[in-house]
Amino acid sequence: LAVVTGPIDKHACHAAGFRHPGQTEFFEALWQAPAVMTLAGPRLRVGLVTNHLPLRDVPGALDPALVERKLVLFARTL
Repeated sequence: LAVVTGPIDKHACHAAGFRHPGQTEFFEALWQAPAVMTLAGPRLRVGLVTNHLPLRDVPGALDPALVERKLVLFARTL
């Protein structure tokens, strides 16, 4: 299953009652399954290990098990 989304105004969404930090987390909750945020262009596909974190928090959020789960999911996505 794949969903293509565009940018959203997160501030406006939160003000309207949207309870998720971003669209990826919304779909994870809807599907009750993990998702991988993927950025795609004509020649490059990028799968993100973390979602919607301040850059300073990324190193502490990374661990080998998370990286492996996201890599497997990204490979299936491709």
